[in-house]
Amino acid sequence: MRIGLAFLLLSISCSKSHRETMPVADDSQPKPRKADRNNRETPLYDVNAPPQTALTDLEGNSYVILDAGVPHQGIGEGAVAVIKYHEWDKNIDIKEQKKFLEKHPPTTHNEEVSFEDLMGKAPPGSESQPFQTTYFFQDKLKSDGLGFVLSMGVGETRMVWWRMQAIEVELVEWITKPTKNAKITSKKFGVPVVTQVKGTGKTANYYDRIKFRALKWKSSEKKILSKTIGGDCEEQADNLCDVLENMAEGETAWAWTTSDSGEEVAWHVEVLDIEANERPKVAVPIDVAAPPPDATKVNGVFIKKLSRGNTTISPNAADTVKVHYTGWTTKGRQFDSSVDRGSPASFPLNRVIPGWTEGLQQLNVGDKARLWIPEELAYKGNPGSPQGMLVFDVELLEVVVAPKPPTRPKHYKKAPRNAKRTKSGLRYLRLKKGKGPRPTADSYVTVHYSMWDQTGTLADSSVVRGRPAKFGLNQVIKGWTEAVQLMRPGSKYRFWIPEKLAYEGRDGPKKGMLTFDIELISFAK
Repeated sequence: MRIGLAFLLLSISCSKSHRETMPVADDSQPKPRKADRNNRETPLYDVNAPPQTALTDLEGNSYVILDAGVPHQGIGEGAVAVIKYHEWDKNIDIKEQKKFLEKHPPTTHNEEVSFEDLMGKAPPGSESQPFQTTYFFQDKLKSDGLGFVLSMGVGETRMVWWRMQAIEVELVEWITKPTKNAKITSKKFGVPVVTQVKGTGKTANYYDRIKFRALKWKSSEKKILSKTIGGDCEEQADNLCDVLENMAEGETAWAWTTSDSGEEVAWHVEVLDIEANERPKVAVPIDVAAPPPDATKVNGVFIKKLSRGNTTISPNAADTVKVHYTGWTTKGRQFDSSVDRGSPASFPLNRVIPGWTEGLQQLNVGDKARLWIPEELAYKGNPGSPQGMLVFDVELLEVVVAPKPPTRPKHYKKAPRNAKRTKSGLRYLRLKKGKGPRPTADSYVTVHYSMWDQTGTLADSSVVRGRPAKFGLNQVIKGWTEAVQLMRPGSKYRFWIPEKLAYEGRDGPKKGMLTFDIELISFAK
């Protein structure tokens, strides 16, 4: 919406073609009906000066009532005004505009904007805009200087001479925060919905592209949303998707959901348009909502074998698995599927969510199973990922056994006496000699490495993953940048890197001094 001081100032025009005197309406002639205003390009009054019969509101704005409305008996807290409006820029000369800007500087800009900047960016003024509709929370009306709307009756239309513009405003309705005292018309996914206006189009589905307008109330925030989501209705904040799936195109309704933090959220939602999208190929399991009695619980994961393979090969946590899978929320919403993509996925089993690491170790190659993974073993606290219990159909196609992990060094708590020391405090021993030039700090290196923490736990290893690591020496911890420059291709060293040269200040396995075995395979400048 253009109404608002900062945007209004940007719309000022100094074009000569827009300084002509606008026609003045004859007060005695009948006013056009509201239906006639949508395409009208000529204001009813001179935009630069109100008629002598104009009234003055409490904020000092001059106005003329074009259509009377129904007075309200008070507006509830958090109410939203639905407004239609035309607007015209006033034709004030440059000097007058500059005086106005000096007296009313733009307050909504994050940085200072000069008068010359504003004028340089200004589009032509004095042009009628379409009869637009917009929404304002009542406190926003006051903060934006549009408090005069609060004194208008529903259905009332005014011509208001306001700041640098003249605007024709119609107050269409007030929408107040919905309460649950109305009759519930539907309840899907546990969301109470009260239909206000029935839809006449197609019903919204999770996978469709849905264009909507929503008003949102909860104790911690109020918002006006006007957007399109999908296809795949993302897990919108405060379970908005649960509301949209209850609704049809053209429908307006109230609804109530619960936020992730447990707050009640009240909604007023209007579905404007639905564009159908292709549905997933894999059918939703009939027991997707909860694990059935015949599912077996192993380390927190519920498992139901759907079919068995003819092997006894099962993976360990360090192994790489090749699988076909499809994942759903317990509401039956598919969020990922290698089957739909037509390509199986491969990954180390200890590099995925804990529920997968636990669950797939219970399968043999060729098995198909359904896993119910509780939130704490899935994506709990990970924004942008599906939340709650997740359900997966998994087919284990192949297991690639991980290389045997390297032997833990005897001296992992501190370096031995015979370890050499650099000025920075780095300690090292050469385990295998190499040959050729040494890399520099800006070299790109290829290495195999293993890392042990202060407890002697193998915290990371390219050896276990079965593939070397590649990176720029100036993109790693200080201890690595210094250490690898001591090496020649083909050599293998053991380094003890003090915390100040590693991950200083971090908790977990990377805390304190770390022990690294590094083999330099090659490098490039």
